[in-house]
Amino acid sequence: MLNFSEEEKKARAIISRKKWVKNHRKEVSEYQRKWQNTHRARQREYRKKYYAKYPWLRTLNHIKSRCTNKNNRYCKRGIKCFITPDEIKSLWFRDKAYLLQKASIDRKDADKNYTLDNCCYIEFKINSGKKRTRNQYSALTENRGG
Repeated sequence: MLNFSEEEKKARAIISRKKWVKNHRKEVSEYQRKWQNTHRARQREYRKKYYAKYPWLRTLNHIKSRCTNKNNRYCKRGIKCFITPDEIKSLWFRDKAYLLQKASIDRKDADKNYTLDNCCYIEFKINSGKKRTRNQYSALTENRGG
């Protein structure tokens, strides 16, 4: 008889579970859909707590959805997300986004991708305004010490 360690048993169980899920995809997706419909409030509450603890990840998720959704203008223009969770976190603290009323990510050059060098956090009201020139952007960052 073969003796497996606990780690090997867990690994085998995970592989077995993954195979089952792969072979029963319709059943799994139907179960997930039903669960999500019956637990919306719980999911919303969990998400609220999670984003309160890690607010920069909300920004990252929005960036990723903009860049991967084929119908979004960012994706159509070829804008890509090259910023990592650690980089977005450092950006959050570098730009003191926690002090802003409603923090919004801004790309310094609108034609370039989301990268650490091309992004900064600014007030939503300012970011939602019309196109800004580079001089207006410089004035914004100088006033905040960025």
